[in-house]
Amino acid sequence: MNSESFKKHLPILIAAAVIAVLFSMPLFAHLDYWGIQDWDAFLARSSVSRASLLQYGQFPLWNPYSMGGMPHLAQPETNILSLPFLCELIFGVLLGNRINIVLHLFIGLTGAYYLARHYRLSLPASALVAFVFMLSSMYTLPVTMGMVSAYAIGYMPWAFLFYLKAHDDIAHALAAAGVLALMWLAGGIYPFCLTVLFFGTYSGLAVVFGEYRIKTAAKALCLIGVLSFLLGAVKFLPSIEFTSQFPRESDLYCGFSLEALTYGLFARDQTIAAINDKGSEPGFLHGFTHNIDEIGMYIGLLPFALFLIGFCCRLKRYRVLASCLLLFLWLAFGYRSEPLSLWALVHKIPPYNIMRTAERFRYVFLLCLSLFAGLGLQALSQWLTILFRSERWSNRIAYVVTALVLVDLFVVCSPVSKDAFLIPPLPIPANESFIQMKGFQPYDINGIVTPDSNDNYQSFGAEFPAFLANAGTVVAYESMPLPTKAIPIGSPDYRGEVFLSGTEGTARYRLWSPNRLIVEVKAQGEGFVVVNQNFYKNWHAKGGPEPVPVNGLLAVKVNPQISTVELYYLPTTFVVGAILSAGSLTGMLCWLLRRRRKARLADGGPTKDTLGALATA
Repeated sequence: MNSESFKKHLPILIAAAVIAVLFSMPLFAHLDYWGIQDWDAFLARSSVSRASLLQYGQFPLWNPYSMGGMPHLAQPETNILSLPFLCELIFGVLLGNRINIVLHLFIGLTGAYYLARHYRLSLPASALVAFVFMLSSMYTLPVTMGMVSAYAIGYMPWAFLFYLKAHDDIAHALAAAGVLALMWLAGGIYPFCLTVLFFGTYSGLAVVFGEYRIKTAAKALCLIGVLSFLLGAVKFLPSIEFTSQFPRESDLYCGFSLEALTYGLFARDQTIAAINDKGSEPGFLHGFTHNIDEIGMYIGLLPFALFLIGFCCRLKRYRVLASCLLLFLWLAFGYRSEPLSLWALVHKIPPYNIMRTAERFRYVFLLCLSLFAGLGLQALSQWLTILFRSERWSNRIAYVVTALVLVDLFVVCSPVSKDAFLIPPLPIPANESFIQMKGFQPYDINGIVTPDSNDNYQSFGAEFPAFLANAGTVVAYESMPLPTKAIPIGSPDYRGEVFLSGTEGTARYRLWSPNRLIVEVKAQGEGFVVVNQNFYKNWHAKGGPEPVPVNGLLAVKVNPQISTVELYYLPTTFVVGAILSAGSLTGMLCWLLRRRRKARLADGGPTKDTLGALATA
């Protein structure tokens, strides 16, 4: 970006940064406090990743701290090789995640703004789109409750922008693929899968309505899909292997009712306990399937009125966008729209079959709604220009309307995040060596939970304090259906973290680390050295027989001649994926540099980059 272009964008970037910081200020009241609900599991996972790299010098492939040992990189919700994890590495998991919430709010605000500019909306209308999409409670509520996969919501406008531009310049397909890969690497499985479905739906409808030629749409869509897979292959391949081995199936009754949809859009109480007293009866009209974090997307009446104006006035021109809005709203109704449930059909298709919450289709619905709200403000400004015969007054009114929406969203949605980090840190003594435990008790603001504790403000599980205690939790709050064979200390069957089976003798660790174990063995006969962690096929033994399961635990055959056993965890899918990701990234960068050089020679000067080109959109 040249200096002139940078100066043009700088005020927008500064404004978005200031708004993101001010909106998120409640998060920073107590920097050392722990989070509620899902924060425990995500803080633990990030802590394992961070310790693997910084303490043990290993890539975070295996997690010995959860469920008796499980694949780590392959777990779809981990965020290794991502921008969120970089913040956690630098600032630690507590401060890093607070910064991540602000950072991804900023990313989403700027992305939605530039997407609106691509639609040739005015500055106030573009700002309105950004505010309605990112400052609604749709982003604030999930991150308040620790669902950090919602960070990837901030990438959705950028992905859609580059997807649209790829139909005019195929180079933007690389940018769209890069953003999708970042979403996946950040653990944003829901935003990623919904965005991919959005692109496919948009392309199909655009072909049907004659806006795209089949060849153009297919070329852009296939290139984006292939490149995003290749760039993210380092995590895609292990995750596919992992989820295929342990598929998660869910027939949970889910979806918006009209009552829940209305509440999510317009109710001014968006705090995490807001709908505790609401009924859960099935049906299209009434009932709440989930808590507020799965339905909240407060925008208020004014943006919705602008949406109606934009939808009615610009329906013919933006019928593909309007159709996507309606289809994803239909999907968000889940099973409640039976017997005409679109979700029931989509839920049969991998990877959507492992999803359990139809309400999250509102991510795409709200993005489309936000764009129509901006189109509505634009249309209103044009009418006012004709009415007052003055563009100045119509612009002033547009700025006032946008400011009113901003203030209302601040008043309603910003305070929601004050509940994210409520729990003072517990004093946790660390074990000298790693042990497997059955599990710690969940905790809240008063310490260990009691029967009188409020479910809304306590942790779901206690993996984070277990990690701090250098202990694995055999009973853990885990989203994947994993078999657990590790034996917790205190069990009658517990024989230590490493022991011999089938023979007498001794076994002890010379080295313990997440991905690599060295065991000194003195076996009196043939038998097995057994590690008190779950067996998985990607464990290998260096210079000896391959590991085998013994009662579901990781084991290697030994005899009196074997004095040392070295084990390491290295999935082939990770190696292949890393090669594919590195190769595709290198190839893309070379292609872009070559293309840029050719353009510079053809123009006789430097070319504009993608962000600079947005200024002329």
